[in-house]
Amino acid sequence: MKAAYALKIDSKLRDRVREFCESRGIQHGFCVERALQQYLEHEELLEDTKDLKRLKPEEAFAIGLSTYLARRHA
Repeated sequence: MKAAYALKIDSKLRDRVREFCESRGIQHGFCVERALQQYLEHEELLEDTKDLKRLKPEEAFAIGLSTYLARRHA
């Protein structure tokens, strides 16, 4: 399902997006939607990377899933 999303952006950026889309035959909405998706994915990847770095010292204490499940049901 699609929903409208209004926001205010710098007019120069709006013009750049408009020219970019028109020169490539891309719909403005598709371009902006895709850019937002990519931005969110990038930010989530950065968060995941930070978590991995933060949790790296605990890796030595990790156990396998089968071991965990066996202990849990014991």
